[in-house]
Amino acid sequence: MNTDDRIKKVLSELFALTPDSVTSEFSMKTHTPWNSLMHLTVVLSLEDEFGVQFSDTESVALTGYHQIRETLQGKGVSAE
Repeated sequence: MNTDDRIKKVLSELFALTPDSVTSEFSMKTHTPWNSLMHLTVVLSLEDEFGVQFSDTESVALTGYHQIRETLQGKGVSAE
């Protein structure tokens, strides 16, 4: 399973969606159930899935699929 699939898996499980529903446009702005409380759950779930730790600054910036992918790449998580 590649990085994109893993991100989609995490987000789809948390928000009870199909993985196909999680597109590159998926974000706090486009998906209203993604509120501040869910944001913490998203951050913790991503840390668990990818075995990384996000700084406070990084955690705040993880507001959408694109930002998650970019931040993970910055941490050396391969796209494959």
